[in-house]
Formats: sequence, C-alpha cells, structure tokens
Amino acid sequence: MNILSSNKADAEVLLLNIRQLHASVEKTSSKAAAAILAKDYGSYSTREWVSGVVAYVAGFGALLWLAVYLVNTIAAISSNFSPTWQYVALKLGLTVTAAVAAGVAFQFGSNALSRAGTNKRVQLELGTIGTFLSDVGDEDKVEKAKLDFVDRTFGRAWEPASKRDAEKASDNGFNFTVPADKLVDMISKFKA
Repeated sequence: MNILSSNKADAEVLLLNIRQLHASVEKTSSKAAAAILAKDYGSYSTREWVSGVVAYVAGFGALLWLAVYLVNTIAAISSNFSPTWQYVALKLGLTVTAAVAAGVAFQFGSNALSRAGTNKRVQLELGTIGTFLSDVGDEDKVEKAKLDFVDRTFGRAWEPASKRDAEKASDNGFNFTVPADKLVDMISKFKA
C-alpha cells in the first residue's frame, strides 16, 4: 500500500509539473503568435503605405500632365484657328479622362493610407498587449482585455456599415444630435 501511495504522490507531482509546463507553453505560443501576427500586420501596413504614396504621386502626375496639356491647348489657339468638333471632343475626352484618373488615384491613395494606419495600429497593439498586461495579477481582467481587443479588432467585419460609420463619426467629434423639441425651438427663434 505504501508503494501505491508513493506512486500516487509522484504521479500527482508529475501531473502538476505537466500542467505548469502546459500553461507556460500556452503563454509562450500565444506571445509568439502575437509577434508573428504583429510582424505580418506591419509588413502589410508598409505595403499599403507605399501603395498609397504611389497612388498620390500618380494622381499628382496626372494633374500635372493635365495642366501642361491644357496650357499647350490654349497656347495653340489663335485668331484664325477653327477647331473641328472631333478636335474639341478629343481634347475634352482626354481632359475628363485625366481628371477622373487623378481622382481615382487620390481615392485609392487615401484608402490605402487609411488601411496602412489601421494595420499599423493593430501591429502595435498586438506587439504590446502581452507586455502591458504582464504585470496584471487578475487573470480574468487580462482575458477580458484580450477578448475586448479581439472583438474590437477582428469582430467588426460583419457589423452593419451604418453602425461603424456612426461610431466613426462620433469618434471624430462631428456627430452630435439635437432633440426634436430643441430643434423646433431653435427654428422658431430664427423665424421670429
């Protein structure tokens, strides 16, 4: 019986060591996964930033070409110049095409730079969340903070766009509401 008790005690110690090792491996693997994800978000952010800058340069290039083109067109006009409708249509078509191309480039650049900023923020949060929470002793609070981060960062893709837009507007400080009765009072003061 003594041998069984001794083996049971040894097994309990081994089980405790295995559980501690499992917890340590789990923490280490979660930190490694966060570091790998953060690196990937960082490289994606860099690619998006470069794409945005290239798009802005292309947009400015299109606008510069358009300005030179229009100056040359105006310089070619003289008192005895009689353009045909094909000439005018061609000039207008090229002008509109260059202006639209510049607009598309600027829009793409703006979206790419916005995505770059978002991805950089995610990279920084992923890379530092473990460090910032390492000295918090309450595991429930640590788990809640991590789950809040995951929900905020990764759980927003399926939200209705109107909810995200409303939150974005309120984050910018431009969203304010006026109750209907106060709105009626304000309008009536202007009429009086």
